[in-house]
Amino acid sequence: MISFKKHVEELSENRNTHLTHIEETIITDGASGAENAINFLKSVRDMLSSSVRSGVNITTKWDGAPAIFCGINPENGKFFVATKSVFNKDPKLNYTSADIKKNHTGGLVEKLEVALKELSKLGIKGVIQGDMMYTNSDLSKKTIEGEEFITFQPNTIVYAIPAKGPLGKFVSRTKMGIIFHTEYKGKTLETMKASFNINISKLRKQKTVWFDDASYKDVSGTVTLTKDETENLNGYIERIEGLLPKVSNYLDKIAGNFDEKNQFAIETNFKVHLNSYFRGTEDLPDSNTMVADFQNYWTTKLDKKIDSVKSDAGKQKYTEIKKDGLNKIVAQTTDLQNATMLYNDIMEAKNILVKKLSKVKSIGTFLRTDDGLKTTEPEGFVAVDRLKGNAVKLVNRLEFSRANFTAAKNWVKK
Repeated sequence: MISFKKHVEELSENRNTHLTHIEETIITDGASGAENAINFLKSVRDMLSSSVRSGVNITTKWDGAPAIFCGINPENGKFFVATKSVFNKDPKLNYTSADIKKNHTGGLVEKLEVALKELSKLGIKGVIQGDMMYTNSDLSKKTIEGEEFITFQPNTIVYAIPAKGPLGKFVSRTKMGIIFHTEYKGKTLETMKASFNINISKLRKQKTVWFDDASYKDVSGTVTLTKDETENLNGYIERIEGLLPKVSNYLDKIAGNFDEKNQFAIETNFKVHLNSYFRGTEDLPDSNTMVADFQNYWTTKLDKKIDSVKSDAGKQKYTEIKKDGLNKIVAQTTDLQNATMLYNDIMEAKNILVKKLSKVKSIGTFLRTDDGLKTTEPEGFVAVDRLKGNAVKLVNRLEFSRANFTAAKNWVKK
């Protein structure tokens, strides 16, 4: 289990290692990451194929914002609310409205003041984390295909609940909504351990707060892989298992040299390059094209750096870095191609599972476009190993991540 401090630090740096996209584990964790990816794919497949208890729990990724930490500080017994700034060098824990106004600015002040007042009523014993979905002022009524909905947009996705249904009527009267997904236990904030198996059953229900956990709920009972889907998925898994022995040593080499703080490390730039595909293209190219694109990416990046420095010594330094990097890419072409094939196959297998899991939605999900609201899948899911507690993200990145890169974040603008 990861510590509270490390968990929040990783969130703040946008490198939440235990919530890596499943395909990226081959870069960050090497061959063991690929083996874990295979195990996760098989476990989710088994969960969707039979009634046999699987080795994973599935939780839904809600597209909420901001992240809220709340509960009792074990060091002083006081209730607090906080954002990811809870572990700044100057920690920002808010016990009062005055603390919030001192520590924060803009629309976040209003959000946290509502959270402080309302979440303190739930009887939270430890410390829990969730994603705020709305405060009452965020709620609006919209007619979609002739039916009236209560809608809210905390981040990229617009959520819609039938206005005349019991949930819609309840939500419309609440002060805020939040989805809890992580709990922390320990004697101090710094030593608390995080767990995704959060239990909200003992929280006190309030008329002013809509809250839930992120556990996946098959409310229809229809989420079962078909024969064709199973065969397609198994085909990808067999290919992944066949590729892994060819590239396992190279994956370990990538993971060993991976350093997000080194902007000129080939391994780090390989991940950045792969992520760039999710910002504009509809489909990923083949592995040969991706490696050729990587050469172009590296050349362009270093040429810009060379042009930006003034001294001859600086230009010479980055010219050597550019040359060394290109030599590595050329020498490692076959390994890079195999690695990208593995990456693509893991992602394709994952997308089969995400598409099936997305069949069940108790709340409608939409993207806001120039032509109005467009139906979309949920942000994605998280697969949590029941025994080890580690987790990976299952997100259709070609759809959601690209939208997330470009969409305005509603709560920030207010």
